[in-house]
Amino acid sequence: MLLCFSETISFVKNMALQDTITTWRFTGISLSKTSGLCVADPLDIVVRKDIFVDLKVPYTSVRGEQIEIKAVLHNHNPEPVTVRVYLLETEHVCSAASKRGNYQQEVNVEASSTRSVPFVIIPMREGDFNIEVKVAVLDSEQGDGFRKTLHVVPEGILIKSPLTITLDPENEGNDGKQVQLLRSNIPLVDIVPNSTTSTQIAVTGKKPRELKNAVTGESMSGLIYQPSGCGEENMIHLTMPVIATTYLDMTYQWEAVGLERRDEALQHIITGYRNQLRYRKGDGSFAAYPDHDSSTWLTAYVVKVFSLAHRLVDVQSKVICDGVNFLIHNAQQSDGMFREVGRMSHVEMTGDVGGTDSDVSLTAFCLIAMQESSRLCSANVKSLQDSINKAVSYLQKRLLTLINPYTVAMASYALANENKLNLEILHRFSSPDLSHWPVPRGRVFTLEATAYALLALVKVKAFNETWPIARWFNKQQRENGGFGSIQVRTRFVTSVLTLQATVTVYQAVAEFWTSEQNPGYDLNVDILLPGRSKPVKYNFNSRNHFATRTSKVRTIIFGSNYYEINLLYVFLLIRLFDFKSLQINNINQDVTVVATGLGEATVTMVSLFYALPKEKHSDCQKFNMTVQLLPEKTSEVEKIYNMRIRLLYNNKYQDAAMTVLDIGLLTGFTVNTKDLNLLSRGRARTISKYKENIRDSERSSVIIYMDKVSHTKPEEIIFRIHQKQVVGVLQPAAVSVYEHDSPQYETHCVRFYHPERDAGKLLRLCKSDECICAEENCSMQKKGKIDNNDRTEKICETELDSKIDFAYKVRVEEFADGLSTDIYTVLVLDVIKEGGFVSITLTTFERSSDVGLQNKRRTFLSFRHCREALGIKIGQNYLIMGTSKDIHADEPNHSYQYVLGERTWIEYWPTEAECGNKKYNTTCAGIEAMVQHYTFFGCRQ
Repeated sequence: MLLCFSETISFVKNMALQDTITTWRFTGISLSKTSGLCVADPLDIVVRKDIFVDLKVPYTSVRGEQIEIKAVLHNHNPEPVTVRVYLLETEHVCSAASKRGNYQQEVNVEASSTRSVPFVIIPMREGDFNIEVKVAVLDSEQGDGFRKTLHVVPEGILIKSPLTITLDPENEGNDGKQVQLLRSNIPLVDIVPNSTTSTQIAVTGKKPRELKNAVTGESMSGLIYQPSGCGEENMIHLTMPVIATTYLDMTYQWEAVGLERRDEALQHIITGYRNQLRYRKGDGSFAAYPDHDSSTWLTAYVVKVFSLAHRLVDVQSKVICDGVNFLIHNAQQSDGMFREVGRMSHVEMTGDVGGTDSDVSLTAFCLIAMQESSRLCSANVKSLQDSINKAVSYLQKRLLTLINPYTVAMASYALANENKLNLEILHRFSSPDLSHWPVPRGRVFTLEATAYALLALVKVKAFNETWPIARWFNKQQRENGGFGSIQVRTRFVTSVLTLQATVTVYQAVAEFWTSEQNPGYDLNVDILLPGRSKPVKYNFNSRNHFATRTSKVRTIIFGSNYYEINLLYVFLLIRLFDFKSLQINNINQDVTVVATGLGEATVTMVSLFYALPKEKHSDCQKFNMTVQLLPEKTSEVEKIYNMRIRLLYNNKYQDAAMTVLDIGLLTGFTVNTKDLNLLSRGRARTISKYKENIRDSERSSVIIYMDKVSHTKPEEIIFRIHQKQVVGVLQPAAVSVYEHDSPQYETHCVRFYHPERDAGKLLRLCKSDECICAEENCSMQKKGKIDNNDRTEKICETELDSKIDFAYKVRVEEFADGLSTDIYTVLVLDVIKEGGFVSITLTTFERSSDVGLQNKRRTFLSFRHCREALGIKIGQNYLIMGTSKDIHADEPNHSYQYVLGERTWIEYWPTEAECGNKKYNTTCAGIEAMVQHYTFFGCRQ
């Protein structure tokens, strides 16, 4: 705002400021011919409401769990106030506000203080629901409101079942046409009732999908971050932005992930480089800490990564070359072998370098680092070429005696860089189809060894031999587009488990796709989805590898499943949702894939569903695990439990290598990180590291990494968990243990835990797997003298909180005790007023009616503790009148069920014989008068 004045003057401006808690800063600036430019001291103005409310709601809950939420009142008034707090009704969320519109409490809040008001809710369906509270100060216009979203997931465990096929019509098809029939693999037995299931189909052209998450942004958020930690940890984290930037540069994919992210990645590389210099010693070597011994492997790794980073940012060549000098003069022996002069704290960083044939593995690793630095250091390090020659000679001498496929693959790549690859020995350790190099220690090491072999073959331009390897890599991809544990999803998964595999696989794939040429690539893929008459058509060619297009198609299909298609490079997103609740046996549908033309593509179908929690002893063949919760403090204010996990590896001869514990947290609980920090530090540490995993769509968890699990003496881990939010009807949480290279989730050993359940739960009526919110008082049978006018007025009642939508004469035929729920089966003898109610589905909002039910059976539900107040007996007739809110569709039985709520009118209907008795004369006459009046005149509006 610019104002001009001819003389000294004041200025007043009225303006509205937002009433959220904000500090506004105002600055006055003047300009005059005599004084020039003047800037006044800034004026800070704090804007806030005198009374406002915050809402504490967990982001994720499990369907059917009872949760305590809190409305937190803040009173900034100088005097105490009385506040009325309203919890608003939310559909499909059971609370005290259900069927009432809102539930209110009055509380006193002291001056300049805070007070919390708890409410208990139960989410009845999965999905996102708005939880809203409002507050009003009595005798005042002050008030506030707050709304938060509660994300509800089904009970049970999310299972992902992948199926991958390769399309190659020229070689695998008939007359140049390949037809594949895919079917989602969702079992119908263990699936959680009424839970969402889905099938995702991903089609990938010539390029592999190892950076699919980066394309969508998810993986890149884990690759590009700021390095930190000691000399080893910092290199773990520095590697991620270096390899991500190198890969995206080589494959021209920055546009897909966001061009602006390259600057961010480069800045993190600079930060990591500067951090690492703190652990550099005077002789050019590196160690985990300045006072620790230098490490041969770590110094070689720094040389390797810094050589890659030198192409991206300003890395001093002297730092790299000094490291090379240290390796030559301190670690290399006269015969060319390299030895470890120190030790590594994070031995998991080194892959299988310390395994069988470790002398060759370490020599090959150091040789590769020197080869990658030779462009920078050949002039400054005079003995570099001589050192390389000696190392090559050592590898050639030892090559014939090697027994570890991992070492053979690494040494082969080092020799290929010097044009001395021995293909015969490399092939000797491969799989029969020459597609991969199996390593006994597990899948991650196999991935890394295969990547080294691929690098060696690309180096000597043996492209005909690389395609089987590329196809094998495609088949190793998991449902998220990566290779399972080597996919960089989070900082710690990569840093602890598979640093070497991550670097090598990304480097190998990038080298392969940038070196191999195939100009005749032109592949057509047609996919016919359930519910569609025409297939969705795609074309993959050499011109559209990096093009991205998106579109959405919506349609109705049979079954309770939806299909989602993701295409990379030619990218099309199709979601087919089923908005009808049909029979679950229609979930698995056929998908027809037809491929023609030249080239290859990969189709991956992943079925996602929630399975009922079960502890399968067959899944615990590798580990013996017990999980206990031991109460430490169980006061009303706070509950603390000690979680004790005991692990034993079921193997007669050896311990388990790197092992992962995935501990699902109970809703409302947090882990004591101080306990975990103590367990992960010091020489006697129990665990390697841990990571808190706060998920958006699933339960939160803690991931614990262990360097080993003993096969002779059980490992024991004890730490505390704290209950931060009170939850009733608490669903159990799962703890799973597996080796880090375990190929499928189904092989994981799973145990469940939960603390003791307490009373005071919200009321739900359940029949089979269907539950209805019934947070209200009991209905009571009308007895004694009843005014006939009351009965006649009741059937026409139209008030919002007591509207009558149905009136039936029924006979009770059966009674069943369903644990907390009483289930009455009645025969409708006469329909006096037909019941209408609002039916809401995902696509419709319409008024429905339970019509034509005379002489039909219906189910009425009530609570066990209301049994005496109801006084309903089998074989007797009753007049039942109620509201549409108490009518619910019983979809599995294609029927309806009714709730006997506090507003339901229940009255004994005497038999004809009893109506002749003086005791029932008035009742019979009154009921008959009501029926005739409504039949002939209806209700006056």
